[in-house]
Amino acid sequence: RDHGRRDSKAKARFKWLVEEWGIEKLRKVLEDKLGEPLERYEHGYPRVSGEEHVGVNPQKQEGLRYINFPLLGGRLNSRQMFRLADIAERYGWPEIRLTPFQNLILVGIKDESVGKVIDEARNIGLNFVESPARWTTLACPSSFCGKAPENAKKRAEDIVHHIERKFSGVKGLKIRIFVSGCPNACTRHPIADIGLQAVQVRTENGTKAAYNIFLGGGLGDRPSFAKLVKKGVDGEKVKLAIERLISAYLERRVDGETFREFCNRHTDGQLREFMEGI
Repeated sequence: RDHGRRDSKAKARFKWLVEEWGIEKLRKVLEDKLGEPLERYEHGYPRVSGEEHVGVNPQKQEGLRYINFPLLGGRLNSRQMFRLADIAERYGWPEIRLTPFQNLILVGIKDESVGKVIDEARNIGLNFVESPARWTTLACPSSFCGKAPENAKKRAEDIVHHIERKFSGVKGLKIRIFVSGCPNACTRHPIADIGLQAVQVRTENGTKAAYNIFLGGGLGDRPSFAKLVKKGVDGEKVKLAIERLISAYLERRVDGETFREFCNRHTDGQLREFMEGI
């Protein structure tokens, strides 16, 4: 509040102050405000995997499971919410947990009830599918904030449906696609395998929604920001660019490398060549 940018609404965020000051100055200002030193954490940065708890998994309690249901783009209607709450009360602990990937987890499900829970959830449109992309694709609530040139959730759905059609026979294809409607990165596109940031580009018929494509970001043991590889890709063609990237990955990956490792092994120019024509 006291030191943030006031000349640009887009830059009036805490992250820009951290970037401008650096950690040491930020710590000193906070210590001056508090009137006492802050305790130093001497054990390095805490490890955050950046992974999702996909599917059915055992709990610590014997005989119980938790089930993660994918919500593509984090979208859920009121009917599904009430029915899901009913399922949670009848089959498990009466609670529903949210994940950083915009999904829902039911907990305390008995082993013998897992099949019933999956069937009932499927009847209300929560499909327990095999495609990992449904669990690991994020999209910001751009239709509510007014900063994005189009609905990022609809774009994310279009991309995932396209990937599922094109790579239906590929098992275990783990790629995190985060779609943000503006530079504020509400869906953390700078740490995605494939990060998409919506922009507007000028055409002969006015402005049109497009996306900057970031590749190779992630957390885990070697956290890093994704690199901006391609700018201003037409919104309707983004899914084709992603299709070509995935095809190149499947054809050229070595020693079981992840998609992120594949992107970081190649130069920006090489990655753009994989998307050539888009």
